[in-house]
Amino acid sequence: MKKLMMSVVFAASMSAFASATIERMVARQLWPWSTDVQVDFVLTDVASPVDISVSVTDNGSALDLSGRVSGDMYALSETGAYKIRIKTDGLFASSRTVTDKFRVTLTTGDSDASYATVLYKIFDLDTGAVENVTVAKLLSGSYEGVETDGQSLASGTPIDVNRVRWCGVTNDEQYATSKLVMRYVKAAGQSFMMGTNVNEMGAFNPDALNHWDYTKSYYTNGYETCHQVSFTKDYYIGVFEVTQSQYNKMTSSWPSKFNNQTAKFVRPVEQVTYDSITGTFLPALNTKTSATFALPTEAQWEFACRAGTTTGLNNGKNLDWNYRTGGSADIGYGDPAVHEVARWRYNSFVGGGDSSTMDYGASYEVCGTARVGTYLANAWGLYDMHGNVAEWCRDWLKVDLGGASVTDPETTEQTEIGTYRVVRNSGWDYVGGTGCVTGSKRSAFRWGRDPSLFSSAVGFRLMLPVE
Repeated sequence: MKKLMMSVVFAASMSAFASATIERMVARQLWPWSTDVQVDFVLTDVASPVDISVSVTDNGSALDLSGRVSGDMYALSETGAYKIRIKTDGLFASSRTVTDKFRVTLTTGDSDASYATVLYKIFDLDTGAVENVTVAKLLSGSYEGVETDGQSLASGTPIDVNRVRWCGVTNDEQYATSKLVMRYVKAAGQSFMMGTNVNEMGAFNPDALNHWDYTKSYYTNGYETCHQVSFTKDYYIGVFEVTQSQYNKMTSSWPSKFNNQTAKFVRPVEQVTYDSITGTFLPALNTKTSATFALPTEAQWEFACRAGTTTGLNNGKNLDWNYRTGGSADIGYGDPAVHEVARWRYNSFVGGGDSSTMDYGASYEVCGTARVGTYLANAWGLYDMHGNVAEWCRDWLKVDLGGASVTDPETTEQTEIGTYRVVRNSGWDYVGGTGCVTGSKRSAFRWGRDPSLFSSAVGFRLMLPVE
């Protein structure tokens, strides 16, 4: 294969529709410091947002660009200069430079409206400013670690925004300390089955002593009767549980038990009451950001936790009945399916103590809560919805939500339980009293707590309505 040792390495062609025109296109390989090809172009006559399709041929043969193209490609709405980058490494066997037979074609087309969806909101807790991150910006390569469930997205193809998730958010501690990241939940017009089903705990013997009663949860009991829930409004929900740093930014306090001086900043805040969250933290946050943050309803929480799954856990797995009390030395401690998604009793060193000065981590040698985002995210890129800390919701606890279909449910007045607010899931320790440890990690698990009480295993995450 002929090699060209020059920066401009190939000619290029282009086409345009009436919605925009591509001009002054220059394509060059970034040789010798990179094998990538950079395409610079100017977009003019933009009548409405456009997407850019990229195709490449080498010696007349089309090349597969799956996963190789990034840059300014989606929902371009203004006249101006743009850049696209094409990774060529591995396309030409042993050759590292492209040839004079290499051709790039850019084509404009009307943009799909879903590319303009603000999928993430990043709030600066020092200034109160917000950065709106659209699907287009995520797909452009501006953010590290964006996944689209393994499928390439062609320009103009309708997008289910719930297919796109930003996993790179865990790579930068500012998103768990000085900034707050909220993820869009496309809920309006959607329905799901809230509550538990008989298969979530796997095969078990209903006649055995202390068998798991899948219809109710731990103290104070909240039945998990399966029923359909529909929504009329979209919302945003926190990618992480609120951390100690974020709580301190708004309240100037460090209430948490797990206060290791090198690890506390990115651990979830705990030992916070419902009353302190709603009476102190939320007013300060809403004043700082000029937003309307709140705790989620338990229906919003479970819908976001499940992320389209119908299994006991949001990794698409049910629990194993053999591990209902944690397991034994014969079978290994702890359900492997739970280990994937949750900080809990059997990977948090509870058996060896829960010293507040110990570090965090994902192994048996560490203690208590873990850094947020340590375990597997669900399909929508939300972390720690099973374990780490249990999470306050804003509903009053109702014993049984019933089997009837409901829309936008929220229990806004005290119930027969009295002064208990809903808590969803369970924390790094374990919930006893049911004869089942692993059962408390399911998406449907619900219980209640007096709003004036706190625990080292209870924290919260935030919800933001779509205005």
